[in-house]
Amino acid sequence: MKKILPLLLLLVYLNSFSQQSAFDIFAKSYAKINSAKNMEYQNFAKEKIDNKYIIDNSLVRVVRSPYKVYLFQHKEGGSEILYNSSVNKEKAIINPGEFPYINLNLSPYGTIMRNKAHHTIFDADLKYTYDVVNNTIQKKSPNNKLIYHGLVKIDNNTLYKIELINKDCKKYKYTVKANEDLVSIAKEYKIGDYKILELNPSISFYDDVKAGDIILIPNYYSKSIIMYIDIKTYLPYVIKVFDEYGLYESFKLKDLKININFSKDEFLESNPKYGF
Repeated sequence: MKKILPLLLLLVYLNSFSQQSAFDIFAKSYAKINSAKNMEYQNFAKEKIDNKYIIDNSLVRVVRSPYKVYLFQHKEGGSEILYNSSVNKEKAIINPGEFPYINLNLSPYGTIMRNKAHHTIFDADLKYTYDVVNNTIQKKSPNNKLIYHGLVKIDNNTLYKIELINKDCKKYKYTVKANEDLVSIAKEYKIGDYKILELNPSISFYDDVKAGDIILIPNYYSKSIIMYIDIKTYLPYVIKVFDEYGLYESFKLKDLKININFSKDEFLESNPKYGF
């Protein structure tokens, strides 16, 4: 009897997980991310650029409002990016970590900061990805499904695996309106601006459009998104995004923490921990 009781408790425990729906899991995780005033994580990113995968590993710190972000990118000599909307809304400070060894003040939307990257620093808040998924769910299309695939283990973490599948994912022609560019169009429809750039090879950059131009855009961010969510914290650990050709981008969010007591100088150039 003593051996049977732990087994029964284990079965009840596992059954409680199986009864949760993908919608329940996502809703609880979304609520956690929505409640976060700030966050910190190690981002192991993989993005497809020109049919090749770009690998990056960055320490990310974000405050949602007023928006602030610090990134330490381990590649290319250990570069740093600091953006503080309370100090300068237009420019971020860049410490390249290599020649020319001077700080640069650059637009987050400019050619240098957007080189070989799907996202801007404004997407570092994980609410961005959750809003993309939630936007698809809220459309309630019969061709879109949110599926629970059960429990999996990654790096000794037990995780829920849920998948959003967009069966009616397609491209369509869009007429650019006045004062629109690819960034504002993507923001309005919760799609990727880099993907729009990919679909329109005649467009040289995100602002290279004018009112009346007809461009091709996707109706959803991706064909499918797989999320691996921690069973205890309901925080995301791995997010994989697939387009019509396969893996488009993936992010492993190690050591993710929310609602941290950052120091007063955490997002200041004068912080002695930084190399600016």
